[in-house]
Amino acid sequence: MPHRIFVVDDHPVMLDAYTTLLGHDPDLETCGTAKSGAEAIDMLTAPSGEPDCDLVVTDYRMAGMNGAELVRRLMTLRPGLPAVVVSAHEDGAFAREALEAGATAFLRKRDLMDTLVPTIRAVLGGQRGEDAG
Repeated sequence: MPHRIFVVDDHPVMLDAYTTLLGHDPDLETCGTAKSGAEAIDMLTAPSGEPDCDLVVTDYRMAGMNGAELVRRLMTLRPGLPAVVVSAHEDGAFAREALEAGATAFLRKRDLMDTLVPTIRAVLGGQRGEDAG
């Protein structure tokens, strides 16, 4: 059974890119998407338990709630749910903030094609940290 990945990004093109990239791996599938941190929290904490997922991938910079704040809230609401934060920004402060909030890994968008799937596999295998892949 494939690992179920929930994706959060406020850009529809990026949501499609994540879904396409994950769809190329038989061991991974997208189980849901959200366009904001608030929408993700609503969906991931719904009483029905849907969507059930193994890992969250979220963009760092989004309107309203950034990815680090989303992770911080999820750590309280869904303890143990691993999260990978992705950013187009090279500033190490973003990575530090995301990891301190509880993210399991941090990736830079410029490397995403090469790093997303290996990082997801590494995180699901128990590794953590900046560029866990």
